[in-house]
Amino acid sequence: MSDPRLLIERGAPSTVLYLASEGLEADVARLRSHGVAMVEEPHLIFTDDGTFGARGREIRMAAFRDSEGNLLCLMT
Repeated sequence: MSDPRLLIERGAPSTVLYLASEGLEADVARLRSHGVAMVEEPHLIFTDDGTFGARGREIRMAAFRDSEGNLLCLMT
């Protein structure tokens, strides 16, 4: 498990829940099979330079909304 991180972004919604995913593509496929529409397709957001973990580790993300309209993100 990794340490929590804080994302500060101007204009960001008040709360975004980030969920760890060990298999992003499979998790997105599973959500779609249940009728969930993706807000953001899986994409690369960061390649670690060794600051947060292993150098070269790619962090990927996909986003969707829950039934209440809250934004949730899956991250590797």
